[in-house]
Parts: sequence; structure tokens; C-alpha cells
Amino acid sequence: MENHAILSVALPAILPPPMPLSPFVLAAGALRMSRKKFMIAFTVSRCLRHIVAAWLGIHYGRHIVRIWNGLSAKYATPVLIVIWVGIATSCAFAFWQLYKTSRTVGVRTGNLVDRPTPTA
Repeated sequence: MENHAILSVALPAILPPPMPLSPFVLAAGALRMSRKKFMIAFTVSRCLRHIVAAWLGIHYGRHIVRIWNGLSAKYATPVLIVIWVGIATSCAFAFWQLYKTSRTVGVRTGNLVDRPTPTA
């Protein structure tokens, strides 16, 4: 962090949302990175990220929307059917596992009840 402080803040700020940003910001604060360097690196990299995203939206937006509308009109129903069948199957499997587990726990507690209790 000491040798590449600006890069360690700027790079995660440019990356897309699944990349966590908070650990890098906290590390910069914990390692006492100067506020001026931090604010400049963070602001410039965030501006760069949003400028690139805006340019991509302006340049490719209509084309992507046209492709998306064509694909969703053609494949929306089969995709939804597959998703809902997957959800229903997962729920059925989860309830079956819960039922199976609750039956084995009930048998085990029945064995514990039959044992004599120790007296003090």
C-alpha cells in the first residue's frame, strides 16, 4: 500500500460493482493515506468509470436494446418456464430434506427419552 497507494485505491474504484470497494477504502484509511491523494485518486477513477459507462451506453445502447427486445420476445416464455421449474424443484427438494431430517431427529429424541435420568 505504501508504494502503490494511489493504484490501490484507483483500481478498485474503476472495477464494476461485484468487486468490493469498502476493504480498499478502509485499508487506505487504516494505513493513513493522505486525504488529498485519496480524494484525487478516488474521484478521478470514479469519474473515469462513469464516463466509460456513459460512452458505452450512448454508443451501443440502441443496438443492445434492439437485440434485447428481439431475444426477450422470442425466448421470454421458455426462459421463465425453466426458471420457475427450477424454483419449484428446489423448493420440493428442500422440503423433502427438511421432512427427512425432522423424522430422523424425532427418532433420536425418542431414544433419549427412554434412557434413565441420572439422579444427583
